[in-house]
Amino acid sequence: MNIEARDPPIAMCFPARPRCLEETVAALENLRLDLLRLHAGVGSPDDLTAALEKGRKMGDAIDAELAGRSALRMLLGGGSGGT
Repeated sequence: MNIEARDPPIAMCFPARPRCLEETVAALENLRLDLLRLHAGVGSPDDLTAALEKGRKMGDAIDAELAGRSALRMLLGGGSGGT
């Protein structure tokens, strides 16, 4: 069974976060750019720290959504709760 058939896209399950993928990609790109700036000597550690914190918060939100999806699947009798 493919993943799409088993798990609908996250935007369908969590309509409040329809742009989750775009936000995640943008956060990773900001991290990359901040690392390049720091390496070049034009960025600050504070900028990198802020980007890392934003990424961590996004990761925490995604983890919570996936845990909610798993709990819902268990409640509905849809499986072992794994992803």
